Amino acid sequence: MEFLILLILIIVFCLCLGLGPIEIFIGFVFVFLLLVSLTALFFLYNIFRIVLSKRIKAVFSKVDASPKSRFTVAYYKSGDEEYPCIFPNEPMLKKILYKEEKEITILLDKKHSRVYDRYSLITCFVGFVFTVATVAGAVYFIVSNGVTFG
Repeated sequence: MEFLILLILIIVFCLCLGLGPIEIFIGFVFVFLLLVSLTALFFLYNIFRIVLSKRIKAVFSKVDASPKSRFTVAYYKSGDEEYPCIFPNEPMLKKILYKEEKEITILLDKKHSRVYDRYSLITCFVGFVFTVATVAGAVYFIVSNGVTFG
């Protein structure tokens, strides 16, 4: 609700400054472009961490609260160590996605003591491709509407 009120105030302020609806809309597209670009950088950082990670064999052990966030994550046990996954788990598909007693290959990020399972890999690569395509679409929209900088 507060977000909607803030959005309305920004639009009214821009209209008072003499900006037309298309300029306001393009301004929102720029903000959207910035947020999606930051998301793409997040996925790119995770892909970089994946490249530097070490492959290990592990067994899914449980789903529990993450030590660094409020989300629940999958935990994998390798030897005597138990590592949390970097991304939150999918609670509705937990029985389908996470098989106990099945040894799988995961990627261990030693710097952060977290792992990337195959679903994290899919999330990173698909998320990166989707955000790059969205940024390209937003830039195309801005350029095709004749926005100039100068």
